Amino acid sequence: MASNKDKLNRILSRKAGILARKALNNPKLAKRIQNKLLLNIKKNGILPSGSRAKSLSTSWVKQRGKLSKLNNTSRYYKKFFSNLTFTGQFLKSFKAKITEKTSKLGKSSVLFETAPTGDHKPYKRTKGHVNFKEGNTIANAKLGQYLIDGGRDYTAIGPQVKKQITKSIKSAILREFKLNLKRK
Repeated sequence: MASNKDKLNRILSRKAGILARKALNNPKLAKRIQNKLLLNIKKNGILPSGSRAKSLSTSWVKQRGKLSKLNNTSRYYKKFFSNLTFTGQFLKSFKAKITEKTSKLGKSSVLFETAPTGDHKPYKRTKGHVNFKEGNTIANAKLGQYLIDGGRDYTAIGPQVKKQITKSIKSAILREFKLNLKRK
């Protein structure tokens, strides 16, 4: 027969799991994690892996200079600096999603996903631009794949960013525990 101490441990463990899942399912936490991943790219051109984004080619720098006169650029745009943003459409398109999955064994886990969504509108151009053609929209996910193939992998997460994300998750769980203790 289980002792009272064992029953209490099971109850507390179950309650802690519920509170942890509740904290992890908070959309604000998803947004906070997404910002940790994207803000360093925008400001410093440093990918989540910790490496600097591959530099721009000279021809693309010239092209961006001409395009910047016709298009509204992001506040993070820099002519000679690769930070995956020109107009800001691509990085603004990222959406964070949290889903809870339950395994066949009854264990539940929380899955965090962030990915580019929607379409990227073409840049305004003049007929004088190199390779001028009427622009078509492109899916941001497809554009993201081009960036990855071109050496700007924004999906790889390095140990420093993992540590920051873990810290955010721990603080969210502790905050939920504290709030729950104050309610009762």
